[in-house]
Amino acid sequence: MQKNNYCITKKNETAQAMVEFVIIIPVMLMLILGIIQFALIYKAKITLNYATFQTVRAGTLNHASSSAMQKAFASNMAPLYTTSYFESAPTDPTKLCSSSFVVSDNARKNRMDDNRIMQSGLRSVLDNTGGDMDKKWGSDQVFCARRVVQNQIDNGFVNFTIVNPSPFSFDKFGIDAYYSGNDSIERMIPNDNLMYRDSDVIDTIQSVQDANLLKIHVGYCYEMIIPFINRIVWSLQSNTAANTTGAFGPPTSGTFANQCVSEGDATNTDRRFGIPLYSQAIMRMQSPSVLCEINDDC
Repeated sequence: MQKNNYCITKKNETAQAMVEFVIIIPVMLMLILGIIQFALIYKAKITLNYATFQTVRAGTLNHASSSAMQKAFASNMAPLYTTSYFESAPTDPTKLCSSSFVVSDNARKNRMDDNRIMQSGLRSVLDNTGGDMDKKWGSDQVFCARRVVQNQIDNGFVNFTIVNPSPFSFDKFGIDAYYSGNDSIERMIPNDNLMYRDSDVIDTIQSVQDANLLKIHVGYCYEMIIPFINRIVWSLQSNTAANTTGAFGPPTSGTFANQCVSEGDATNTDRRFGIPLYSQAIMRMQSPSVLCEINDDC
């Protein structure tokens, strides 16, 4: 019987390794990019949780003011977008807070005048005094990162819902009293001496103590930025054919989630692959809830 003396040469081993590498690299690359993207999403969710807590806190101190809560949210979501690569151009509002990100260390050194990522005069980098944002926020100069979040609010990428106090709360427990905020009589829920007030539940819904709990729900459309992975996650949210188990597929029409996901449609000139994130917080009011502050029409 003839013996087979065939042996695997080093050349054949190299070719085999190359084939294995070609097969495995797309999977590994997708896994690595997916880990990075979901780490960023998790970071955004943690930041959103903290920002929501600070938002409800600002509301409890400012008569449940919608504008005060928006400012608090923008301020506390700013760390997600804070960077030294903002250009300050007060003489040209069209370049307001535009990014000047470069990968060259020499270019960064020329821009910052030294080798530090962030110069000591931080406000001189991130602040400016031009553009429409100053009119909205008053005379105070704010950081560019806060303006990024405020622009997201204006564009509908953030949704605030005041769950409590509700219209029922103002109807059953509200009083018409003088409000110094706009020097007029406004509908408000009294906040003083709560421990001595009647704690009976009205219409089996809530008591005056319950009416003094401020609860908000915040929806945030976070933009995914990792190439390829952002399209995969977005497709799972938007593709009707993917809704085979009820776990994936487009959100209900007309909802905040649907608006967030629809920004990635190919029909949009500026596609935005977003994923809706949600958070909520509740806290006892430290000032009377004023209806016109909630409606932002004081």
